[in-house]
Amino acid sequence: KPGDWYWLMDGISINDTIYVFALRLNSTTGGLGFEVNGVALLKFTMDDQNFISDELQFDAPLFYKNEGEGTEIVMGQAIMPLTSASGNPSADGYIYVYGPMSGLSGKKLLAARVIPEEIEDFAKWQYWNGTDWGNDIQSCAPITNGISQEFSVTPLPNNKFLLVYQTGNSVAVQEGESPVGPFSIFHS
Repeated sequence: KPGDWYWLMDGISINDTIYVFALRLNSTTGGLGFEVNGVALLKFTMDDQNFISDELQFDAPLFYKNEGEGTEIVMGQAIMPLTSASGNPSADGYIYVYGPMSGLSGKKLLAARVIPEEIEDFAKWQYWNGTDWGNDIQSCAPITNGISQEFSVTPLPNNKFLLVYQTGNSVAVQEGESPVGPFSIFHS
């Protein structure tokens, strides 16, 4: 949209197609001088000379602003594939997509998942609601509190998961029992 620009988040390659999630931003007065308008999914392939080709970009319903609670959900900040093609342990066939829920009390980690072949079909996405997977981003439940905007979730060889983020001037790590936790007390 006119006046908007992208801030790239995380990406993944699926069957020779590259997908990158991007914050859609525009300028504002006050605060940081910009605001989030949404999330876009950028899709492209690489030709024989390694140039981008066949690029598409479209809005993704991975942004939700709750004015009443003063929170924003942004999915796409981190991606963890647990597919057989990824070679990661504990493969269950899903791509896990994480994002923060920002509010007055800081940032909280949220999770979604999708089968690779359905990454463009947002009706098939599932969101962790604290006990099960549902189909409504508004029902996302926090997995852990106090994360930073930049973070990652990585599978470990012992079938556990490592969450890494910044806290103050330190790097914090938490170990989880599953892609959606529960995560241990942080260590920095």
